[in-house]
Amino acid sequence: MLRLASSTRPLLLLWDIDGTLLNVHGLSVRAFFDALAHEFDPARIAAVRETERVPFAGRTDLGIALDIVERAGFDAAASESLERIRRAFAVLPSLMRQAAERECDLSVEACPGVLELFSKLRGDDRFVHGLVTGNAPETAMLKLGLAGIDTSWFTFGAHGNETAHRRDLPRIALEEFRARFCPSDDVNADDDVNADDD
Repeated sequence: MLRLASSTRPLLLLWDIDGTLLNVHGLSVRAFFDALAHEFDPARIAAVRETERVPFAGRTDLGIALDIVERAGFDAAASESLERIRRAFAVLPSLMRQAAERECDLSVEACPGVLELFSKLRGDDRFVHGLVTGNAPETAMLKLGLAGIDTSWFTFGAHGNETAHRRDLPRIALEEFRARFCPSDDVNADDDVNADDD
């Protein structure tokens, strides 16, 4: 979680999702490969899934997708590939929901204490809540909803479809915060979670 405040503005709380607010127990990985198989050669995507260990933790959806597509033998930097990835992200939430329904919603759950924490924070206007997550926006909202977390808490944020590098996300979120809430103020950030170096 990254905290940001100024002398005249509310305290900003930026939340990661996976492993911080909720756990998906592998559900996201399976659906991710299925979504890419909708847009790229399914056999080549399946070969990557079955034979290579693609890291997911601490990465953005865009970074992961580019990695898988390149391993499958496609030109990941080509505009056509990027458009296909964008379309894959569009179908990913529905595939995740279908998988969750098959598994009786047991694959997505809030981390211990999260629901209680938000219950205590409810109505406290000292705070503004945003997301800093490697998930694309629609996927992030779906995961939160399946975990029973009120998505209306999060009014803005930085998401994994915006950059291939997770380290860029706090900067993107803070730029949006400054533009919306304190364009003329100095702000201080305290990041108590280490970002990866991708």
